[in-house]
Amino acid sequence: MVRVLIVERVPLIALDLMEIVNECRPGAAVHVLRDLRQMEELLAAIGRAELGFIGVAAEARGTLFAHPMLRERLGRVVITDRVAPPDAPPANWFVEPRPVVPAALRRHVLSIPEPVS
Repeated sequence: MVRVLIVERVPLIALDLMEIVNECRPGAAVHVLRDLRQMEELLAAIGRAELGFIGVAAEARGTLFAHPMLRERLGRVVITDRVAPPDAPPANWFVEPRPVVPAALRRHVLSIPEPVS
């Protein structure tokens, strides 16, 4: 089962992201979280997730690319906010600034292979 984390402070954006994931991967386990602290707690419990859509408050944006849980426990990270990526962003990290484009988000969801059981 594909596991997707949505870290989003705006409920309507979280709902849109969840609908896109459910449309592209009907059997995916989708977890909607409000902040990075909740994400850390969930990842500590479940281990890994294949995809994370991350939208955070302005004060947290500068630390995203150095966040250890994002780097180690998410297969693909899509930041859905206006952030300046470092010169060489980590592999499998993408920035989709707001307003998010549904077609771009679908491509990210569809790019995740099904985990082997």
